[in-house]
Amino acid sequence: MREREAFRIKGKTLGFGDLHFSSSYVGTHVNYLEECISNMRNILSIVEKENPDNIVFFGDIIGVKERVIQNRQFLSCVVSFFKELYNKANGNVYSVMGNHDFGDYTDWDFLLDT
Repeated sequence: MREREAFRIKGKTLGFGDLHFSSSYVGTHVNYLEECISNMRNILSIVEKENPDNIVFFGDIIGVKERVIQNRQFLSCVVSFFKELYNKANGNVYSVMGNHDFGDYTDWDFLLDT
C-alpha cells in the first residue's frame, strides 16, 4: 500500500476498515484467527464481484497489541490477501493508519510502499 502520498482516486472505489488482523488475539471470540481468515475471504469475494478500480483501508489493519506474528502461516495468508487485492486493483490499494497501526511492526512492513 502507498503511505503518506497525496492521491486522486478515479473510478470505482471500495473501502474497508477496522480489520484488526491478529494471529494471537483471543478476547471473547471463539476463534479470532479463523474470523480474520474468513474476513479476508469475504473481502476478496466482494472485490471479485464489484471489480473496483481502487481499494482503500480506513485504518486498524493490525490487531490489538500485535507486535510480531507468531503464526507464520497466518502471515502468509495476510501477504497473499494483500497481493491478490493489489493485483485485482492494478496496484491501486491505499490505507490510512488507525490507532492500532502505529508502533514497531516489522512483520507488517511489507504493507508500506509496495
